[in-house]
Amino acid sequence: MKKKLQDIHEYVLDPDYNKAAGIVMDGELKAASSDGIIFVYKTKTLVDIFIYYIKSIQEMLEKLYNKRYVITAVDINEWEIIKNSFNSKKKQYDFIDYNDDLIEVLESTKKNNKNEIEKIFDSIIEYN
Repeated sequence: MKKKLQDIHEYVLDPDYNKAAGIVMDGELKAASSDGIIFVYKTKTLVDIFIYYIKSIQEMLEKLYNKRYVITAVDINEWEIIKNSFNSKKKQYDFIDYNDDLIEVLESTKKNNKNEIEKIFDSIIEYN
């Protein structure tokens, strides 16, 4: 998606989309899904400008990608909060209670592997 977004330069000279192209180029595409795109800007003022031109930006992106996306913009501070929240929910660890049968199988495998290693190295002769 970022690679295709580089084609936005084509719209800089288009009188219908030049302002939309300019504001998109001032931001950074940080996240995208099959339905949505999030742009991140250094300042809240740039976010406000994005919102002012949102209809034009959406039309331009629809032409660029041949698909209509839900788009939004946030400043860098808001992005850090969103990113951290997303990442904290992404990693979930579940405790697995191993039963005795599994522990016995693991112990047996460990013992068999040790015996196989001893067989291999038992025939090695060391010279001093």
